[in-house]
Amino acid sequence: MFLPAKFLWSSKVPSKVKALAWLVVHGKVNTNDKLQLRRPYKALCPQWCILCKGNGESIDHLFLHCPVTIGLWHRLFNLVGVIWVPPRSLEDMLVISFKGLGNSLRGKTLWQIACLTLIWMVWQERNNRIFEDKGRMEEMVWDLIRFYSSLWASCTEAFRGVPLSILQLN
Repeated sequence: MFLPAKFLWSSKVPSKVKALAWLVVHGKVNTNDKLQLRRPYKALCPQWCILCKGNGESIDHLFLHCPVTIGLWHRLFNLVGVIWVPPRSLEDMLVISFKGLGNSLRGKTLWQIACLTLIWMVWQERNNRIFEDKGRMEEMVWDLIRFYSSLWASCTEAFRGVPLSILQLN
């Protein structure tokens, strides 16, 4: 898979988020389909997604096609007034250049952060449900995406001087 290195490594998210996104795009995260191939005795249930209780868990399903994740992507695109149709793969998703937030430094910075935060929070939610038996409603996951996107954006040069409270509202 190909992910524009600039999109990922120049983003202003924590290194652990960049590392996860790199692993996701290169097919290296242990979703159930991968576990089934590598260590069949460790796979939970290859035909089951913990988020939607449906389809098998693969990278493209979990981060792009799962009804829960699609709902989160739709919310993100709705914020910028873009009607979105999920592409075939996460790879396709991340190489498409969306202009919903404009070409300004702030727009590009916030878009990178929001996309990578969504991927991070989906992975966190998946793991919370599997390992801690704790799940959140989609609304709470969305609120966390907005919060962390705003928090990480507020730490960037592009948003210097913009209070977090203002950034969160917009």
